[in-house]
Amino acid sequence: MSDIFTIEDARAFIEEGTMSLPFTLKLTKPIKLGEDTVSEITFKNEPTAADVEKMPVKDQNMGHFYPVISKMTGQTLVGIRRLSFKDLQNAMELSNHFLGGSEEIGEDL
Repeated sequence: MSDIFTIEDARAFIEEGTMSLPFTLKLTKPIKLGEDTVSEITFKNEPTAADVEKMPVKDQNMGHFYPVISKMTGQTLVGIRRLSFKDLQNAMELSNHFLGGSEEIGEDL
């Protein structure tokens, strides 16, 4: 997949079982990083155990996802923190898909 997709596209790919990386997500609100304007983020890597080792299984908050999204996309933490709330929710939804879903993780413990 080398095109730029919306979260609705991502949901359809997940439903069809055809979601794969890399996946480029169009931001609903571009962010400014220095002289650059970022209008999409590309999820390139599935999270590794090291990426999630400090993420609590229970009582998570949005900030726990920032390093994971950063590792998956290569975007800096500053960039992740500048995402609009809606774009952060979308990025969390995608990262959660590759984490296997928090419900599945919590049920096994």
